[in-house]
Amino acid sequence: MAKLSKEERKKYYERQKALRAKGNEEKWIKHYNELKAYVAENHQFPNKHKKGFVYLLNWVKYTRKKIKAGTLTEERKVLFEELEASRSVYIRGNKKE
Repeated sequence: MAKLSKEERKKYYERQKALRAKGNEEKWIKHYNELKAYVAENHQFPNKHKKGFVYLLNWVKYTRKKIKAGTLTEERKVLFEELEASRSVYIRGNKKE
């Protein structure tokens, strides 16, 4: 296999970075849509006791962490916060706020 020139390597890494970014965008939207469907059905975010939805709970935690760190894009932040506001809030048992 021939060695790539410095310019060819640079182009290769830029293409790889663009592909990863596209994949991450698709993954974020997929998780967002799954969470949106879950909230529409259950009126709350998943919790650790619901089997089969722990991955969504982990995604919610990760997204909140990115918001606090200021590394989530403004568009994603707005979408997530709108979804968070649309859920019912349960306090002390199952009393809705």
